[in-house]
Amino acid sequence: MIIGMMISTEPHDSLAILHELAISCLHCGLCLPACPTYAELGTESDSPRGRIYLLRALLEQRVSSPASVIAPLDRCLGCRACETACPSGVHYGQLLELARARLTEPARPVSMRSLWWRWLIRQVLPHRARFRLLIALLRLLSRSDREWMPAFLRQQIELLPPYYPAPRPVSYLPARGVCRGRAGFLSGCVMPNLYPRSNFASMQLLAEAGYEVVAPANAGCCGALQAHDGDADGAKAAALRTMAAFGDCNVVVASAAGCGAAMKAYPGEFAGRVRDLSEALLAANWQPPAQRQIERELRVVYHDPCHLAHGQGIRQAPRELLGRLGVKLVATKGAEYCCGGAGTYALLQPTLAQALMERRVDHLLAADPDLVITANPSCLMQLSYGLRKHQRALPVLHLAEILFYGYSWPKSAMASPKL
Repeated sequence: MIIGMMISTEPHDSLAILHELAISCLHCGLCLPACPTYAELGTESDSPRGRIYLLRALLEQRVSSPASVIAPLDRCLGCRACETACPSGVHYGQLLELARARLTEPARPVSMRSLWWRWLIRQVLPHRARFRLLIALLRLLSRSDREWMPAFLRQQIELLPPYYPAPRPVSYLPARGVCRGRAGFLSGCVMPNLYPRSNFASMQLLAEAGYEVVAPANAGCCGALQAHDGDADGAKAAALRTMAAFGDCNVVVASAAGCGAAMKAYPGEFAGRVRDLSEALLAANWQPPAQRQIERELRVVYHDPCHLAHGQGIRQAPRELLGRLGVKLVATKGAEYCCGGAGTYALLQPTLAQALMERRVDHLLAADPDLVITANPSCLMQLSYGLRKHQRALPVLHLAEILFYGYSWPKSAMASPKL
């Protein structure tokens, strides 16, 4: 429970906790085949076992400076596939974020690049209004010649999903039918700005399932972005604000896998009330209306977001819901590997993220699907970007969109490569 640790643990205690997490690793190596960076680079320091070994050496003062640990930790996706593979139950996600917050972040050398990304990730992305302004600026810049732009700016523009009209956001929906309780829906910071239609669809689905739905405006960012970046204070503040916003809700629902994983790591009873959208719908036995059934057989690839499959252990629920809709699920090779989106990873580690994206897109195209479904904004952005690069107008939709809109999703808007 990394955010829980950040809230309740003093800095001097956190190093002892970090050491305890590190020594739980037996260095058996069963995590190596599951690690995307090890598969791509083949170096021990870019495996979970290697990173833990470096951290332990630093904590036990066999290495004097964190400098040798910063780069391998930065290259880690935080996908937590190693946790699924680990027979010893090492809590690698907790270890990684605590190490970034307490060891590598304070020792990171200051540069213009690091200052830029720190400002963007901590002062812009978690704040809806600032993020909205940044997106408007990037879309405006996308209409001009990109030759003069620095690489990091071109990269942000290329990752932006196509613009499409979205319904007006709502903050409250009454339950339809017998009310089964009050569901707080986390709108988040990324989803309302980049995928507002997904949020709208999620809330409508919860209301159809019998929940009274509220989306408090003061809930904001859940703290996942800050925790992944080593910003302990920012993660703590976001977590406390989120818990206060949903105090009167029976369940708290996230449609973004990273947000759900972060909230399930909050301290106290709050974590027990958190549900992924697919969990909440299955618990309510949601069924698609007859008119929403898919008209013809669609070949669909469901891409597992890492923080849903590994972080929350949820794999079957989305597939069960898609099966109720009537689509044909198509398996792909390489489905166990991260697509390279991983929150802000595609921005911070563009070369490695590109290689992982190419691997995943190649496998998607080999399966020849009609559309791709996933449930996390970074996956949506990364896969859409990869398919546009390959000049394939293949829709990539959030799970909520296909469940709510059925076959009538706006295909032309989703398939358009234009910004």
